[in-house]
Amino acid sequence: MGARFGNWPLLRLLIYSFWFRLAFLSLLFVFLAALLMLPRIWRVTPPGFRPEVRIKLLDYVQGWSLRRTAVNEEAINNYQAAFNAWRAAWANNITDQRSMRGLLSAVPKLEQAENQMGSVAQAGRWLLLLAGTNATDVALIARAEVHAGLSDRAAAVLDSLQEQQKAIPPQLEQLYLMALFGAQRTAEFASRIATNQTIQGEITRILKAPASSELNASGDEPDFPLYCAAYMVGWGNLATRDKGLELLHAARQNRQTESLAYDLEFIAAWRKHDTDTCGDLLNQLKSLGKAKIHQYTDYWALLIDDHRTDEARKDAQQANLVPVNPLDAYRLARAEIALNLWDDAERLLQRFTENIGWAAELLILRADVLKRAGKWDDLQSLAMQMRLQPDTMDLLGGYTYYLEGMADWNTGNENAARDAFERTDATGFSKAPLLALKVSTDMLDVGPPKYPKGCLARWAEPLLLPHRTELNDNAEFWMALLKCASALRENSYLMEAASNYYRLKPNDATAMNNYAAALLILRRQPAEAISLTLRLFQAYPQRIDMIMNHAAALALNDRVAEAETLLKQIKPDQLLSADATQYYLTMVEIYWKSKRIEQARTALSRIDKTLLYPVQADWLKGIAAQIGAAKIASADADTKPTPAAVP
Repeated sequence: MGARFGNWPLLRLLIYSFWFRLAFLSLLFVFLAALLMLPRIWRVTPPGFRPEVRIKLLDYVQGWSLRRTAVNEEAINNYQAAFNAWRAAWANNITDQRSMRGLLSAVPKLEQAENQMGSVAQAGRWLLLLAGTNATDVALIARAEVHAGLSDRAAAVLDSLQEQQKAIPPQLEQLYLMALFGAQRTAEFASRIATNQTIQGEITRILKAPASSELNASGDEPDFPLYCAAYMVGWGNLATRDKGLELLHAARQNRQTESLAYDLEFIAAWRKHDTDTCGDLLNQLKSLGKAKIHQYTDYWALLIDDHRTDEARKDAQQANLVPVNPLDAYRLARAEIALNLWDDAERLLQRFTENIGWAAELLILRADVLKRAGKWDDLQSLAMQMRLQPDTMDLLGGYTYYLEGMADWNTGNENAARDAFERTDATGFSKAPLLALKVSTDMLDVGPPKYPKGCLARWAEPLLLPHRTELNDNAEFWMALLKCASALRENSYLMEAASNYYRLKPNDATAMNNYAAALLILRRQPAEAISLTLRLFQAYPQRIDMIMNHAAALALNDRVAEAETLLKQIKPDQLLSADATQYYLTMVEIYWKSKRIEQARTALSRIDKTLLYPVQADWLKGIAAQIGAAKIASADADTKPTPAAVP
């Protein structure tokens, strides 16, 4: 055996040739290294985290090298190269928090940060998923988003931190105000800045400072003094407005603050609905080649409000704008829809809805356009395209199944639609309560002429019920839940929905009428019911629903004669089924309480019991039993022998 191996050439070379042995072992090492470096076997997400991410060992090595490059580029103030290196390092390992933080910290130093909108949005989302909501990371994310033109997202991130910690940390107050201002949540911005003594002190300091192209900040945000100047322009008195304009005009002379100064002055003018000033600023920016799409679209919105829609439409058609990021595409498409340029909006959205799961608003807007145009095949294709994007599925929950369901429903494939709606409910919208409301509202609007109103309520209801806490102060939410209760004849949450809608809109006739109707259906608080229905009847004496509700309230309060007089002006044979049922339900109560048993029995026979709420059906069942018992007693009385006359 030994002699045989000794005659093996490879073994002899390994034993007797040093250089061959070295080369062979080197090749063997490379082969083993490749086995370790190339397969994606290294899990980098925590246990149970979805989606699970696995990377190659080579990705670790490349990421380490790129991070070193990024640090070196930052040291020599080459911020664009540093950002590119951080982004490349993150691409090697999407869960690398060091690379995400480096990328986000580099964004505010870039000259054209808005061009990195997609990277900022996705890095911020991943960092929140992996690191949780802590003040340091939230500040990093929000600051990058503000500079990248995503102020609405920055404000939302800081909103979450405020809910978690019950207050915004003082060191983040300036950043929060910047995000609110950029997101055009101007009412919140004004309220917050007016009650903050520290910020008021900053404004006083700025008012006393000489105008220059550089305003020294006293906090953590170098650009915050310019936001204060814009606040003076938009909310201040005549003196502070002039000072604010002076400061903003001076900031235009500085290359680093020129674009921001124009942006802030435009927002301040927009807040005052100063169409002419916004138009002048837009023209100046056009001449400088720095006009942004959101400035065009905001200006067109002002023209529409001023009943100058034709002028806005002409300007939009001549502008020939080309968005450079999905958010600008979304803004432009919404403006085109408002200007009734539907075909232009559809073409634009089609170009910008590939592989942009972070810009979910754009995808939703395109779906709305396709639904309006009745392009159901295209809607199906969009749903499939969205499902291939993990970020989209995570953000939008069951939305893609809803789109498929709507396409199937409107093409007559109702069984497939029902299956899709069931999957919509099963997936839900745990991360997007407002999208759950939108989907439910769209479902509740499906109906005539082919189907009855509320035919999809059984699938809308499960989407709404889990979000009662998050959307407690959203009137549209409670109205949608009211529509579900009405379509499904569900009284378990009827009062909750009606009372909350009335709470949020106490002076709205519809809210008042719905609340009164809920009281009547559930037979609660008769005094309040009659007070509400009387106010509505006096305001709308010719409306059938107001007449019938007030009559029902009168009957509930045992004022049956007044109720009957009121109902005499209504012709029940001309009413729709639901209204006729309510009419005869009230007549049953009137006749029963006035002891007209036969008339009560006749009215009872004309009620469509399928249109009753369970609580109404239970009440009517009890009345029917009493009417039946009264009839038997009457019959027994009729068959008793007549006593003989006394002679």
